[in-house]
Amino acid sequence: MAEPYTPTEDEVRATYAYDESAPYFLNAALAAEFDRFLAQVRAEARREGAVEALREAADETLRIDPHWDSALWLADKVWTDGVGDLRTGQYVPVPDWLRDRADRIEAEG
Repeated sequence: MAEPYTPTEDEVRATYAYDESAPYFLNAALAAEFDRFLAQVRAEARREGAVEALREAADETLRIDPHWDSALWLADKVWTDGVGDLRTGQYVPVPDWLRDRADRIEAEG
């Protein structure tokens, strides 16, 4: 059985911005509106993908290293993000840092 037809991005944009009275039948304002919408959808998808990947990495880190012995792996990142300070003996375990980063990205959404 053949896959159902899926229009291309250009076809959807042309249909959305179609205007018989405009040059080349394309309303520039509507085309720009569609482009902004598409950029917003793509940015949201990237954020959601990043959040999901960080949380999966946190879970996998716990599976591989349940005692968090790999916490020092993020020494430079911890310093620059202000989550902890290894110089004072404080640190954030890798899974916690990954989840914190995912939460921050999600909150920025």
